[in-house]
Amino acid sequence: MGPALCKAAAVEDALHNISVYEEIAIARENRKSFEALHLDEHDVAKLFAVFTSIDTTGTSELTLNEFLKFANLPLENSFVERVFAIMDDDENGTIDFREFVVSVWNYCSLSQASLSMFAFDLYDRDGSGEIDTCEVEEMLQDIYGAEWKAHQPARRVMNSVERLRLEEGEEEVCITPATFSSFTKHHTELLRPAFRMQRILQEKICGVDFWKKCSSERQEIGNGKYITVNHILQAQKKAMNHLIHQDMVVKGGSDGKQEVMVPAAAAILETGTHEQRRQQDHLQQGNGKEELTKEQLIAKVPGSE
Repeated sequence: MGPALCKAAAVEDALHNISVYEEIAIARENRKSFEALHLDEHDVAKLFAVFTSIDTTGTSELTLNEFLKFANLPLENSFVERVFAIMDDDENGTIDFREFVVSVWNYCSLSQASLSMFAFDLYDRDGSGEIDTCEVEEMLQDIYGAEWKAHQPARRVMNSVERLRLEEGEEEVCITPATFSSFTKHHTELLRPAFRMQRILQEKICGVDFWKKCSSERQEIGNGKYITVNHILQAQKKAMNHLIHQDMVVKGGSDGKQEVMVPAAAAILETGTHEQRRQQDHLQQGNGKEELTKEQLIAKVPGSE
């Protein structure tokens, strides 16, 4: 076990004695989102321990290099960079704990069929529901590298695209999700590098069995069909907005005016940056209880400096 994983195990042990939702603000802020992914408090604690072990700079945010170094993946990997880019919701070049959990869950819980659709969505940049020849070439280059044409699976893909173009008699062919899914089903080697990366992340982050459980639960959420993480979270957000609207309490302010007091669930739905979400959570804390910082948490780990 490497130093990072040893540190993660130690932090996880420390978390056994406390509630991650009571002591870690960003975990509490996003509790409903995590629960929508069927992650319980113990699951979140395990993921927080891994996140903390990767965050070697102590910024509570991860850079791409930190992430790649932890996973022992090449520092110049275009496919990983693209996956990392969609992790980064606020596009600030780093990912916070919420972005880490949602994105790692999204990638590591994909089945073989779902990974095919994930890859398709990744390159359907305009959301048209189709990818063209140039986007297929871009995908192959990201997955296989600059010398992608030297790889037989990649050449087979482009040969199939060319045959499809000739059959349709078009200058440019557009591939639908059904066509792409059918092809990857019969040519499993096409996405082998993507599956290899998924396996590495599963082993490094909580273990393969953890993600098998998450994959099964994801299938249940989608009734056996592929469903994006955004659809899951948007459905949860819509349901919570409805509850907040029903539960809103009107309370008289000190100046005689009425002010609306929104339940703490509103903080969970905050969609701003990590700093904005943290400030919102701080404003809604009324019990005066001090929270553990990440540094204080790590200090609880035996042998920590």
